[in-house]
Amino acid sequence: MLVPIVTKKLPLLLGFLIAVGPLSTDMYLPAFPQIAADFQNQAAPQISLAAYFIGLAVGQMTQGALSDRLGRRSPLLAGLIIYTIASIGCAFCWSVSSFAVFRFLAALGCSAGVVIPRAMVRDLADGPAAAKLFSKLVLVMGVAPIVAPMLGAVVVSISNWRMIFVVAASYGVLAVWLVWRKLPDTLPPERRTRIGLVPVIVRYVNISRERAFITHAAVGAFTSAALFAYLSATPQIFIGGYGWNTAEYAALFGMNAVAYIGYNQMNPALVSR
Repeated sequence: MLVPIVTKKLPLLLGFLIAVGPLSTDMYLPAFPQIAADFQNQAAPQISLAAYFIGLAVGQMTQGALSDRLGRRSPLLAGLIIYTIASIGCAFCWSVSSFAVFRFLAALGCSAGVVIPRAMVRDLADGPAAAKLFSKLVLVMGVAPIVAPMLGAVVVSISNWRMIFVVAASYGVLAVWLVWRKLPDTLPPERRTRIGLVPVIVRYVNISRERAFITHAAVGAFTSAALFAYLSATPQIFIGGYGWNTAEYAALFGMNAVAYIGYNQMNPALVSR
C-alpha cells in the first residue's frame, strides 16, 4: 500500500540522495594513479578507500536509530552537510592521513543518504508496493555508477584529482537544497521511537544471533568484499598496469552498473508473481 505523499518525482529525489554513495566511491576511481603519484605513496588510494568504507559501516549502524528517534529530515540534512564539508576537506588535504580522515568523515555523512531514503520508502509503502518503489529508486541511483567514473575521468583530464571532490561537494550542496526545499519528513512525531543507546545496542546484539540474519549478512558481506576488492585493485591494474586511459576504464566500469540496473528492474515482475 502506498500513502498519498508518494508522487512521480519522489523516486527521482530519493534515488538522487541514495546515489551519493556510489558517486562518492566511483567518481574518484579513475584518479587512483594520480592520487598515488601526488602523495608519493602507492597505497594512498587504497587507504582512503578503506577509511571511507569503515566510516560508511559505522554510519549505517547509527543512522537508522537516529532517524527513528529524530525524524528523517534532520539527520539527513546533517549527514549531507557533513559530507559536503568533508568533500571540500578532501580537495584541500595535505597528506595521506588527512585525506583518509576526511574520507572517513565524508562516509559518516554519506551514510545518511544511503540509509535514510530507504527508511523513507518503508514509511511510505509496504509489501509489493514498497518493492516496486525501491526498484524505481535503484533505477535512478544505478545511473551514478555509470556516470560517476566517466565524470571523474573528464575532470582528471581537464584538471586534477582534487577537483573531483569539489564536484562531489557541489553534489552535496544540491542534495542539501533538495531535501530542505522539496522533501517532507515521512515519519510523524507520533511514530518516532524514544529508545536510548543501550537498548539499540542490545537489539543489534540480539539480531546478530539470529541465524537468518547471519546467513543473509554473510551473502551480502562476501558480495561486498568482492566488489570492494574490485574497486581498490582495478584502477591500478587497468590504468597503471595495462596503460588504459581514464575514459576507457570509466567505460569498463559502467558496464557493471548497466548489469546492476537490469537485474534490479526484474524485481517488480518477480514480486508481483
